[in-house]
Amino acid sequence: ASLPNIFTGLRVGLGIGWMALVAGELVAAPTGLGYMINNARTLFRSDYILLGMVLIGLLGLVLDFLMRQVARLTMP
Repeated sequence: ASLPNIFTGLRVGLGIGWMALVAGELVAAPTGLGYMINNARTLFRSDYILLGMVLIGLLGLVLDFLMRQVARLTMP
């Protein structure tokens, strides 16, 4: 009876973790999507900034979709 709540917590935690990862990359990482966006900002490359934003959003959606599929398979 508690499994749906556990998966809800996992989905929320995954989203928060994803945001923290990107924020950390924006601040101090030498690689990653956050670094790419920050580097593009200094070079005035708005196309790379938008690409990075879209990729971050799509990867977040894919991670959430995968988590929902795991929940669906484990809770018939």
